[in-house]
Amino acid sequence: KQSADPHPQTLAQLIMAELIEQGTLDDHIKQLRQEHRRRRDAVASALERHRAAGQLQWALPDGGLYFWCRLPPRVNSSAVLTEALTESVAFVAGQHFYVDHAGDRELRLCFSGIRPDRADEVVRRLLRSIATVRRETTAQPPLMSIVK
Repeated sequence: KQSADPHPQTLAQLIMAELIEQGTLDDHIKQLRQEHRRRRDAVASALERHRAAGQLQWALPDGGLYFWCRLPPRVNSSAVLTEALTESVAFVAGQHFYVDHAGDRELRLCFSGIRPDRADEVVRRLLRSIATVRRETTAQPPLMSIVK
């Protein structure tokens, strides 16, 4: 085992062993599911409340910990990430999930780390970042070719 994984998460393993031995693992999983659902719903509600649909498309996830989102045409998720980081908001740019680096208009937003009382602020900051990149993108003059 040690040659394949020289630094296992010993503390996490000890905690899991304790939960199993005490018979509390199932209750803990129920609590985690409830809390994750609460956080997912808070972010989804914030996206709706702040009319994010004009800047971002998403689907309500049935499972997992992430919203998979799509940006408008010509808005690059890496550019949005750079701007969002200045707003203390992070996500994973979509191109990291494609072998051909497609997905440049997609992003994965983790809701599990967003407390429900912070969802509105996180969404406002994300939308502000998208709007900034969108303005910068549309402000650039179109490429022109010169034909003689």
